[in-house]
Amino acid sequence: MKKETLGKYPYCLLFIGRINDYRKGLDVLIEAFSKIILKDKCCLIIVGRGDTRPIISLAKRHGVDKNIVIFDWVNEKTLIKLFYISDIYVSPSRLEGYGLTIPEAMACGTPIIATTAGAIPELMKNNKNGILVGPDNVNELVDGINLLLGNSPLLNEMKINNIQSARSFSNWSTVAEKVEKQYHSLLS
Repeated sequence: MKKETLGKYPYCLLFIGRINDYRKGLDVLIEAFSKIILKDKCCLIIVGRGDTRPIISLAKRHGVDKNIVIFDWVNEKTLIKLFYISDIYVSPSRLEGYGLTIPEAMACGTPIIATTAGAIPELMKNNKNGILVGPDNVNELVDGINLLLGNSPLLNEMKINNIQSARSFSNWSTVAEKVEKQYHSLLS
């Protein structure tokens, strides 16, 4: 899959997660997406299972339904291509454990906008790998997307940082140590 496949959109955002899971914050992303400056030049790619009708209805209410592409399921090869063609991976979670999509985005060099929910701040550093925003904070999400979209130098710097950071996730013992550290911090 190439970016040209998505038509007239020079910019792409990517969301991966269960569509109907309130904790994933897709509704917050749809609202934020409707408020970004470059929304007419941007598409939102959604990859996830679930009933798409509520999300499509929400997107229609916000006037961005024509800018959204939804994939129910994709194989690993297609998922990697989606990371590569996306300008930003967005994880607007209200609640998150150890999200595997963050290290996957890093490995593909995709800049990230994610919330400070759960272990996400342990996985990425604000203004290095992307931007951290508060859960449920539409305005911060809009500001983060607006800051990154069209800012090629900053996006390129974050791409390089993400590829370097992904090397620290290269084995399961490193991942297990980070998860264990997060659990201990929550128990303290």
